[in-house]
Amino acid sequence: MKIGELQDHCGNCKLIDYCTEPYETPHLCAYEELEDVDEETYKQIAESITEEEIKDKLKQYEENNISPWTDNHNGVICDIVLEKLYRR
Repeated sequence: MKIGELQDHCGNCKLIDYCTEPYETPHLCAYEELEDVDEETYKQIAESITEEEIKDKLKQYEENNISPWTDNHNGVICDIVLEKLYRR
């Protein structure tokens, strides 16, 4: 199923471990950038992300004095997944 088709069916998808509650971030099915991404594709990319990649992205946030997510760990994963999708 495409992430955009999930439409706030929280907990009824394969991505619950990478998401947050509605109105917090990242709330994956609310992002236009992800609407055409298959949930299995997102999950595969997310599971391939290393701790080093997560630490590097958190360092970027700190260096730029930004914290764009309510849940930084899952937010970092979302950012990295998007970067990897755009490189394809």
